[in-house]
Amino acid sequence: MAQTIVALVGENANGILECQSQRFLELIRPLGLEVCVLSLHDPEFPRRLTALLESGIAFGWGYAGIGARLATNDKNIWSHFQIPFISVLADAPYALPRNHHVGSDWVINGYIYRDWLDLQRLHVRSGQVSAMLPMGVIANPDRHRTPWSERPTRLLFVKTGCDPERLRARWQSWPIRLRHVLEDCATALALAPPGPILAVVQDCLLAHGLILEGSRPLLFRLLNEVDLYVRALRATAMARALLDLPADIVGSGWEHVQRPGARARFHPSVPAGELDARYAQAQILVNTTPNFATGAHERVLRGFAARACVISDENAFAASVLSQLPTHHAVDWSAADLPDRLASLLDGAAPEEGELDQAEQFTASHYDPSLFLARMAELAQIARLTPTLSGFALDAA
Repeated sequence: MAQTIVALVGENANGILECQSQRFLELIRPLGLEVCVLSLHDPEFPRRLTALLESGIAFGWGYAGIGARLATNDKNIWSHFQIPFISVLADAPYALPRNHHVGSDWVINGYIYRDWLDLQRLHVRSGQVSAMLPMGVIANPDRHRTPWSERPTRLLFVKTGCDPERLRARWQSWPIRLRHVLEDCATALALAPPGPILAVVQDCLLAHGLILEGSRPLLFRLLNEVDLYVRALRATAMARALLDLPADIVGSGWEHVQRPGARARFHPSVPAGELDARYAQAQILVNTTPNFATGAHERVLRGFAARACVISDENAFAASVLSQLPTHHAVDWSAADLPDRLASLLDGAAPEEGELDQAEQFTASHYDPSLFLARMAELAQIARLTPTLSGFALDAA
């Protein structure tokens, strides 16, 4: 049986997908399996993939569905070679819906968050097998390097910035009724905690006498526009609240926030491979959460794994589960006193070692990376049943 597991990656801002894929695959190399990360943007990609296909692949996988739609002679490559491929999907289906709807029984959708699986079932309605995948968080190798009290970074906010007003200005080119829908959505979500936006968007559409379920591309575009705006609004509010504090803000796109005399320091983006070391030098990691409710954001968990405290806005999962961890501090991103709340948390008592242990152990036990890999292997086994199912098709003779 083929023993090589292949991760496919594309181009992204700081190499995070390639870095994460490589780190996960390194965990299973000791098991005697061959592992390989292939970039679709590598000039040698076709030759390298062909060589692997000929030698045998146990299964492939890719974040965000990258690689799921590869084709040869107009046929999906995974179907052609009868190789399972797992799309690891942690982003909203409306951002890139075609990667959630692939015409191959050999491609399985694996969702990190229940929100996105539910939305796919309602509005993308792919004919593929879909399943939940557990998130895996790899231990931070630098977590014990610097004691918490000696860490040089007081507050660390790693996030690419985006001016919400620039996004909102684009709405002037939209048809007037949809423009009113966008404005109503913005008003409704400007005071809401992180969570799904679909119901709010549908309510606003109904209020203006519009039903878009029959025009899914338009619905997806509207959802994506609202999603981008709300996330930019939330991140901008957090960055502005940090301006007069000893914060390090890492990422591009913050020109709309920077001002002379600010105490916070702005830094360019760093390669993903350097983030663990950065996190392990920070006392407090600051986070804003995407628009989902059923899980923890990856940055929050990596903060715990780095033995840092975490300040974040709070979705339903965080309110129910993470609130029990003493090093997790929830804030209301839309509150007028957010700067004061952040300053108060910064001046609060230092965490005890046992509290840092508790959060680190919570992450290690609930987000075991080996379980993430094992669940993908199980889904690959399901895909391998495909050749036995032809007689059960609805259009079978």
